[in-house]
Amino acid sequence: MKFRKYLRKKILPLKDILDCFKGLKFECALDIGAGTGLFLEIFYNHGIIRRGIGVETSERYLRKINDHLSIVGVEEIDGNQFDLILFNDVLHHIANKKDFIQRYASNYLINGGYVFVKEMDNRNILYKYFSRLHDLVIAGEFIQEISLNDVKEILWNYEIVFEGHKRILLYDHYWVLLKKKTTANNELQNALE
Repeated sequence: MKFRKYLRKKILPLKDILDCFKGLKFECALDIGAGTGLFLEIFYNHGIIRRGIGVETSERYLRKINDHLSIVGVEEIDGNQFDLILFNDVLHHIANKKDFIQRYASNYLINGGYVFVKEMDNRNILYKYFSRLHDLVIAGEFIQEISLNDVKEILWNYEIVFEGHKRILLYDHYWVLLKKKTTANNELQNALE
């Protein structure tokens, strides 16, 4: 687990990602596909979140990180609401990305909450296939990326707060932070359509 965290820190555009959260504080974050819990720990240590729950399907990652952070199975989050949902490098492992994103955003995100997506950018063919090779070797599976435009299309009724792109070594990344509109804003928008 230590080597995975080390590797992730080397290829993660951390400073750029933290910049998009400047001035934002969250009570409780939900990290989908949390893996080692690296993102939760980073966000907690930088004062972005007060508490965090990571969701993992792999039992080897389930654990309590500290009194404020833990990684649990999917069934343990039912009934909870969050003001931040993180999809960090998980969507390329999911077959039905649209349903997956919408299920978590509609069932677990409060009105006015935020969704953060960071994924491998698939616009450059060389880096696209390098990322696929990486996941084939590291995760043992063939992946299908999701583009930034596809994410924005799925969450079309969310306000884009910040988006970015960066290449580190042979890894292209994009990220976007979106804010869920309040119920009043959604009702007004529906009335105007």
